[in-house]
Amino acid sequence: MKQIKLFIIMGIVVVLGLCSTAAVAQNAVIQFSLDPTMLANGPYADSDHGELDFMIKGSKIFKENNEIGIFVEQFSAMNYTSAGFLYNRKVNIFPETSAMCESVETLFGIDAGAIKRDVEEEDGTYLTAGLNAEFRFLLSDKFGFNLTSNYRYRGDLANIYNDNSPFIFSGYVGVFYKL
Repeated sequence: MKQIKLFIIMGIVVVLGLCSTAAVAQNAVIQFSLDPTMLANGPYADSDHGELDFMIKGSKIFKENNEIGIFVEQFSAMNYTSAGFLYNRKVNIFPETSAMCESVETLFGIDAGAIKRDVEEEDGTYLTAGLNAEFRFLLSDKFGFNLTSNYRYRGDLANIYNDNSPFIFSGYVGVFYKL
């Protein structure tokens, strides 16, 4: 637990350091998302009700089309916390003349970090890495909502459950604000 707390604190210090000047803070994004499948159905096939799985991201935009930042995901129902670093690249998939080009941002990226799980006798910290795709729908210059997909290697599944295919696809919906 100390390792993941230290990892999160170090990441927050780095991002706050990047955002400490007014010029840098103008190019940052704060994002809050949740997994609607888990909220509706819960984490297991026999779950009686949904559970909250949420993610908070903070990133710095640089060279107009690149983002680097941190993420923290918390899913209390599974004693799961994940934190790490992310890189996204903004890609224009719509024609320049399309109205969609002005109101939708498309991002593709990677992330890597650590997962902390407390599961019976198998408490531990595990590595994780993922591929991301995201649509950001701008409702104004600074605010909007996002749809994010993530295909992630989960070291906890490989170690705790001896899963031969420890890759999980997840989807998130959320809101973001550009500083």
